[in-house]
Amino acid sequence: MAIILRQNKGSELTFAEVDGNFQSLFYSGSLDGTLLNFYYPSSSLSQSFDLSVIPGFGGVTIQDDGTTVINAATGINFTGSGVTVSANGDIATITIDGGGGGGGSSDLTQELTSNQNVGGITSGEVFNAGSSIEALLRTMLITYIEPTVSNLNIQIGGTQISYSVRDVNSSLTCDSVTFSAGVDSPNGDFPENSTLAVTNNDVNFTEVGPVNVQASNTISFSTKTINRATTNGVVVFKVNTESRNTADTQSTTRSISFQWRNYLAASSTVIASGVNLQSVLDNDVVASQLDTNIAWNPTCTSANNDGTKFTYIIYRASYGPLNSVIQDGATPVLGAFTELTQQSATNNQGATLTWRIYKSNAAGAFASGTVLTIS
Repeated sequence: MAIILRQNKGSELTFAEVDGNFQSLFYSGSLDGTLLNFYYPSSSLSQSFDLSVIPGFGGVTIQDDGTTVINAATGINFTGSGVTVSANGDIATITIDGGGGGGGSSDLTQELTSNQNVGGITSGEVFNAGSSIEALLRTMLITYIEPTVSNLNIQIGGTQISYSVRDVNSSLTCDSVTFSAGVDSPNGDFPENSTLAVTNNDVNFTEVGPVNVQASNTISFSTKTINRATTNGVVVFKVNTESRNTADTQSTTRSISFQWRNYLAASSTVIASGVNLQSVLDNDVVASQLDTNIAWNPTCTSANNDGTKFTYIIYRASYGPLNSVIQDGATPVLGAFTELTQQSATNNQGATLTWRIYKSNAAGAFASGTVLTIS
């Protein structure tokens, strides 16, 4: 639709003509030297201009880019997404084929070098001419968020193993790990170059995983034994990855703990040797708990109330002497025990340790259900 000017018509415009002018395709204009620029929104319409009213224009010439009407003296530039120009004498017809909005190019017209840190842009970062304005804004307004890795699981034959605390020397086997990954922002890239490292195991090992990490991943390897055969500790599985766009590294871990037990026993045997201690540990344990210190709260059974049996508190010697034993949360009873000579014996997995031993002074010392708070 052509714009109708009152000075050209020579009379007042009708309502329809005024409305038509407001519905003109171009929404702004500017003058750059002798070049008159019109900017268009996205649309699928055509509009014609009679350029003969421009003094000295002298006819319509279409420039090679197909969007500019120009001659040696004066020109008109029509800018917008999908703009094409055709000419017939002094009449230029502008056709908007639709697509993205106008308002000029959405790319940088010249190189831009940042001189400050803004969002994800660091000082000195260069954006080349032709770079997308959208990419520039996203980089500027969105701080880079590195990709993620998580949900590390250890498997044997495709079945997830148990991560519960285990006795020292209670070995297990595995042949793969799986893990998940998430993309970075704003690039939307998964990490790369995954590796697996297993440390604090009796035999440490490393494996190479997928280079191109995806949402779900598996690292397979020959069957490995996981164990702490002689000492307590935590075996750590760790998968590392790298960001595709920065020097960032990511990791996810899974741990398996191997510990010694604390024991409460009831036995008629007086422990005077390692052989005696081994017999009690093998046959007369009332309660036990995997732990990393002496503090725990075992509950006595009827065996501790048997008039032929002494109550024993047995634990790792390196924890040091008992500080306190409280009966049912109220009565101190440490004085009801005597510390015996430390002895060496194995746990139920055959791992040898030196144990500290406390024996009740009397047989049948505690009723069934009595809770001993040991520290």
